[in-house]
This record gives sequence, structure tokens and C-alpha cells, in this order.
Amino acid sequence: MGVGMGTARITIDGGASTASERATMSESTITAKGQTTVPADIRSRIGAAPGTRLIWHAMPDGSVLVRVKSRALLELAGSLKPPHGKRVAVDAMNVWR
Repeated sequence: MGVGMGTARITIDGGASTASERATMSESTITAKGQTTVPADIRSRIGAAPGTRLIWHAMPDGSVLVRVKSRALLELAGSLKPPHGKRVAVDAMNVWR
């Protein structure tokens, strides 16, 4: 579909909790290289910073859903430090011993 030949609705899922929090509309333009800038008010609402990854979903009805990619569990490995350097063996964590 060429530019101007259809309408696409883009929904950005930033975890808003009420209908009034979801009522934001902004506009951006796609460049010749296929790039666009996420408007500042949208970046602020979803807490986006440089390096934030977005996932784009083309929906069957022609709308586009853009979601902030959450971190994978494996990416969090090592982010928590054991209290006071104490380590606990996996067997010691088994509550059904």
C-alpha cells in the first residue's frame, strides 16, 4: 500500500491503566529510509530512553500496534546480588524437602 492510499492506526502499549491515560495522539513521518521519530510526548508516556527497543505488530485490520520490548529473563541474570555475599544452593531452596 502506497503513501496516502490507506489509513493505519498505531497503538502504543505503554501499560496505561485508564481510558483517559490512553488518549494521546501524535504524528510522525516515515523517511525515505523507512525511519521515523517517536514523538517526545509518546516517549515520555512510555518511559522510552535511547536504546529502548520497540516491537511492531501489523494487525489484520490494518492497524499497527507498537509495544515496548520488556527485558528477557536471561538478560536479568546477575542483576541481583546475594545479601552480604551469602549464596544459597538450589537444594536448600526446595521447600518440599
